[in-house]
Order: sequence, then C-alpha cells, then structure tokens
Amino acid sequence: MSGNESDVIIFSKDRPWQLQQLIKSIFTFTDFRSINVVFKSGKEYKHNYSLIKEEFSGKVNFIEDGPSINKAFIYALSCCSNAVALMADDLIFFDKFSSCDSISFMKSRDIFSYHFKLHPDYDYCHSVSRKQFKPEKMEKKTYHWAWGENDGTWDWYYPFDITGSMYIKKDLKKITAMINEECKRGRRAKNPNDIEMIGGEIVFSQGINIFGKELMACPDRRCCACISLNHVNDFSFSPINPSEECTLNYINTNIFGKYEYDTDYFKNLDQRSCHITDYRLRSI
Repeated sequence: MSGNESDVIIFSKDRPWQLQQLIKSIFTFTDFRSINVVFKSGKEYKHNYSLIKEEFSGKVNFIEDGPSINKAFIYALSCCSNAVALMADDLIFFDKFSSCDSISFMKSRDIFSYHFKLHPDYDYCHSVSRKQFKPEKMEKKTYHWAWGENDGTWDWYYPFDITGSMYIKKDLKKITAMINEECKRGRRAKNPNDIEMIGGEIVFSQGINIFGKELMACPDRRCCACISLNHVNDFSFSPINPSEECTLNYINTNIFGKYEYDTDYFKNLDQRSCHITDYRLRSI
C-alpha cells in the first residue's frame, strides 16, 4: 500500500441494476481500494440486491440503511482508511481513473475536494438546466486541474458532493460531526441528498478554509458521468428521462441480468455536462 489509496462509499436505493453497473465499472476502470455500499430497498428490489451481494461476495461490503442515514454513513466511513470517494448508484465509469494519483495530487496542493465526474469542457449544469461558468483561475498541473472556491458557478462551485467526489477521511469525519450537531438541533436527514444538503450548507457558510484548504480539483480527461435516467427521492432539480424503459420497475424487471451499459457510447459522447440523459445497452 502506498498510503494514497482511496476507498469508496456508494449510496443506493431501489436501483440494483444501476448499482451493479457502477460496481463493475469501478473494477474495470479504477484502482480504488475497497467498496462499501449503503443501500435501502423496497420489497420488489430485494431479490436483485441479494443477487448483487452474492455476485460481489468478499469484494464489496454491503451496509443496509436503517432509521438514520447519517449513522449508516458514519459506519461506512469507519470502514475506510485514508481517503474516501463518495458516489451515488447512477454514476458510471467509462475510462481509466487513478485514485492513487489523484490523492497524491490532493496532498501536494492541500485540495479539499477532488471531483472526478467534472471536466474543463463542462459549461452546462443539467441539475438546473442552465449554462454554468467555469472557474476563471483554473490551473493545470500534470493530469489535474485545480481552482479556488467562489470561482465558477453551479457544478464548479459545489465543494461537498456525494456523487463523484473524493475527500481525505479526516475532513469527512469533521463534516459528519457537524451534520450530527445539525440533526441534534432538529434538522432531518432522511436520505443521502439530505446529507449532501446539510453538509453543503455547512461548507458554503464556513468555507473550505475551516479544513485548512483552499482548492478543489478535477481530472484533465473525462472518466465518468452521472446517468440521469430516474429518481428515487422526493425531490430533484433536474428532469428525468420520460421513457418507460427508464423507470425503476422496468429496469429491475426487464434489464437486470440481461443487459449492461455500452460504456464505449459514453466514452465517445460530446459531453457538455457531468450528467448524461441518454444511453445505449448491450446484451450480456
């Protein structure tokens, strides 16, 4: 071990097929050390989650979400060592990504958050359906770009993100402690989006300098994206794909075990956002 390995925490709810696709892509394209999945499942999805647990037995740690998502998150964090990549199950990798190299870069520049789903070409924010402004003072070093907070808009000014970002573990522990304090004061954290919202408000209000850091970073090549097909929580800023083939039930019944993402399709897209709303499948 080099001391720069990153572990993974994936949040998943009622999307076993999308979770399976993400895990497979992690093993294919990345060098992450271990994978922890915090999942929640309705009864119609339990069988397929059990198949995934069997498929990745001994390779992936599954943690069922109980009454407190923050407690499940804290437990998953305790299973990680040096650094942690946070992901949701609608993420997919389609090209090589080195977490070890990225963690080395984070340590060399005191980077707070490394957003591996971003790329300097992305000038559109799908979440709010608006053009976004890239940071004006981005600086490239080797295979990475870095920029300061308050530089750029929307996806470029979002330092705490649970869908495709990497952090040093001690910084995440500090955030979870602050989130716990907010919950004690009456804030409700029902799902991972709430964790992101509360944590984001804390970081926005106090600045990333409370962690002794001033920068965020991303890779110089596209390696992954959020495939925005469906939603599992009560609210979302972005429109979903209206096709019946994208619904949770259809994917669970008709796609699981029969098809997989065609990752070459994502690799060759002219992508302008960290979210993609289209896809192609290939038979298993």
